[in-house]
Amino acid sequence: MEDSEGNLKGISVDILNELMIKTGHEAIITLQPISRLNQLFDEHKIDLNFADSPKWNPQQPEDIAFTDPYTIVYEYIYFLKPNFIEVTKPSDLSGKFIGITRGYYYGSYQSLFKNKIIDRHEAYSNKNLLTLLVKKRVDAAFFDDLLFNFLIKAEHMDRVKFKRGAKLSEAPLSIKLNKNKFYLLEELNTAIADMKEEGRIQRIINSYVK
Repeated sequence: MEDSEGNLKGISVDILNELMIKTGHEAIITLQPISRLNQLFDEHKIDLNFADSPKWNPQQPEDIAFTDPYTIVYEYIYFLKPNFIEVTKPSDLSGKFIGITRGYYYGSYQSLFKNKIIDRHEAYSNKNLLTLLVKKRVDAAFFDDLLFNFLIKAEHMDRVKFKRGAKLSEAPLSIKLNKNKFYLLEELNTAIADMKEEGRIQRIINSYVK
């Protein structure tokens, strides 16, 4: 994300910047909508996607590779506490209005969205998605757990007003490389292992969400 001065910040941004320092490389970081990002990557106009997962890439051609994961992303359903619903299967949200971030894909819910069994609103940003939930314009929202807790902290909201529901997914978060950058894999994996051993990755995460 961008701060008030236009500087890029975030857990994965900080981790990537430290990895570049450790490996002696430089990276120019840009933020792109999910669909645009994937298009640019497929066209080999982007060398690295620094926050991706093999689980989000069911079709994995030979011209991409992933580093070892530097953390794990857990996605959950979030509710305002008075509106909590116990969800054991996707159809438990039938008739509800669910918010997701534009471009995100939830396989087990896709047919329910398509057939309007569950109404879906695609927010243009994660912050906007939280606002929709707070203002009760959606019944629930799908969020990455780290991101949700960061936004709650950044917006000075009371965590007890929300309740986390069923887990949607669990995905290792890695750096995805285009074929022309495969030579970086070994040194990036070594640097990731070093940062994990030093506790540096956890300290970066804690600085945003603890």
